Amino acid sequence: MKITDLKQQVKDKSRISVYVDGKFSFGLTLAQVSDFGLKKGLEIGEDQIEIFKNEAEYGKEKSKAVNYCLLRERSTKELRDYLWRRSIKKNIPKSFESRILQELAEKNIVDDERFTKLWVENRKKSGGISLKKLKLELMKKGISQDLIEKITKEVFGDGGERNEREEIQKVLAKKAKKYAGDKQKLMQYLAGQGFGYDLIKEATSETTD
Repeated sequence: MKITDLKQQVKDKSRISVYVDGKFSFGLTLAQVSDFGLKKGLEIGEDQIEIFKNEAEYGKEKSKAVNYCLLRERSTKELRDYLWRRSIKKNIPKSFESRILQELAEKNIVDDERFTKLWVENRKKSGGISLKKLKLELMKKGISQDLIEKITKEVFGDGGERNEREEIQKVLAKKAKKYAGDKQKLMQYLAGQGFGYDLIKEATSETTD
């Protein structure tokens, strides 16, 4: 068997359609075609075609994973969960998951430290979050305790009581009107946001004095 043509795909110009003996056989990315050294006139066997077809599917899944990560910053766990959902839905080989995770990490497309810093900075800017709730959010994203402690200290300083006071005041500024006249519900809301009882009592006393 022989490669008789290589054509750029119309819908996705980053992919190349490979024709074997005059018929479409598989599609690869331009980078894959280059890496594999494919060209017109190259003779290939059935076993090679199967390998290329597998790589074609891998390339598609990798591209989807990259696009998923480019929509917004992702943690490794988020990417792993995405790939798992894809594997269940599309019956994708398990080996694809580890390869994609490794390649995207090597290319710095997914980076837990960068993800954590951006998450914490954005939550700080939006205002009104306790350290307890913030850390819980990050834990659910699969971030290690050590990395959470490192980044929160970098962004919030020592992460002490002073910062918690600042954050609870931001919440009060947003929610005071909604809970006006119902201190109990306001306190319950603040507790649900992860603030400690003593701080809630102090802050709500100030707003109602």
